[in-house]
Amino acid sequence: MSDAFGTVSRWINDAIHGRPPSADDLSTLRARLGYANQALAVAEAIAEFRQPGSLTRIQGVRRAISALMHQLDNIQLLSDVESVCAAVVELQRLGALSSSNNHAAAARFGALFSALGTLSGHLPPPANTYADFLAAAANFFTNVFAGIDPRTRYAHLPEGGAVDTRRPFQP
Repeated sequence: MSDAFGTVSRWINDAIHGRPPSADDLSTLRARLGYANQALAVAEAIAEFRQPGSLTRIQGVRRAISALMHQLDNIQLLSDVESVCAAVVELQRLGALSSSNNHAAAARFGALFSALGTLSGHLPPPANTYADFLAAAANFFTNVFAGIDPRTRYAHLPEGGAVDTRRPFQP
């Protein structure tokens, strides 16, 4: 449990000085807090800990853990909103160049759909129905573009040969 609080202390220090926690950091902390909460639930059931003072302290720590986990959910939600905003900004930055740089546009649309899928995972059912599908769409548009772009779709003939546009690409 002290390891989890050391991690929290490091994240608070990093937040003050600029480095936001990553999604892995948040999930690690959530898992460690969940483990600590389960351990305290077991301690509540042990007769030696059921004394009035001990039980009150254990329940107080469990309430604090629950409040921390709720705040972690809020931090994750804000991080997911930030990802959507960043994807929109990147797509807007490409702007009129998207017609001349299809590969970059496909990658940015994939990032946008993936971020929207992750964000929609926070919504209640049925609004979150396609969250996992959209979150996995990161490479979808680039893969489709690679399949329809003649420059990547057609293969070269064996060593030293010319491009054969009649023959599909064989990996």
